[in-house]
This record gives sequence, C-alpha cells and structure tokens, in this order.
Amino acid sequence: MNSKKYHILERRGKRIQEHRLIFKELNINISDKIVHHIDNNGKNNNFDNLKILSSEEHTSLHHAGIKKNYPKNCKRKRIERWKIKVIKRIAKRQNKINYSNLARQLNLNSALVCDYIKKYK
Repeated sequence: MNSKKYHILERRGKRIQEHRLIFKELNINISDKIVHHIDNNGKNNNFDNLKILSSEEHTSLHHAGIKKNYPKNCKRKRIERWKIKVIKRIAKRQNKINYSNLARQLNLNSALVCDYIKKYK
C-alpha cells in the first residue's frame, strides 16, 4: 500500500486504505472488487468520488486510452456512439454545462467530456 497515494488507517492492528474502509463500514462486500477514484485523486475519499468496479472494468478504464499528445491526466478512451450523440446534443443546446455531472452520468472522464463538448460546439 502506497501511503503517498492513499490515506492509510489502522483498524484492529491492520493497515487499511480509507476508501476501502468506507465500503467495509457500510457492510458492502468489496473483497474481489476495486474501489476506483473517479477524479483519479487517491486522497479524495468523498463517497461521490468512489466507484466499485471489477478488476476487468478498472483495467479497461485505465488502459483503453489511445495515447496522443494530451495532458497526462486526460486519458482517451473509446466512447459508445450513443454517448457521443448525447454529448453533441447537450453541446448544441446548453451554454453552461457541468462537465463533472455529465461525465458521471455517462460513466466517462470529465476531461474527455469537456474535450468532446468543445469539439462539437
């Protein structure tokens, strides 16, 4: 466990990552799951920033990107066509857009949604 990346707590003599403890305290079984930080900040353990994923889902989320000359934190990934259509419609209709909420609803990275909105405006 990397204490620089995650908050580490000690419970009953054992070290545990805070984000995993949150679900354990809620009696949610995550023994074979990954707790993903939506904003990729391992120290942000706000419940709205945490998402339970299978190992396969987590791997594809982090490794599905096509590397181009984008900022380090902006990983590209393939987006289903219907999600692109939703983004296009919203980009054309709304002046003010909350990228984070839209990204969360579409299960996408907010930087990616922001890029697509700018592309289709």
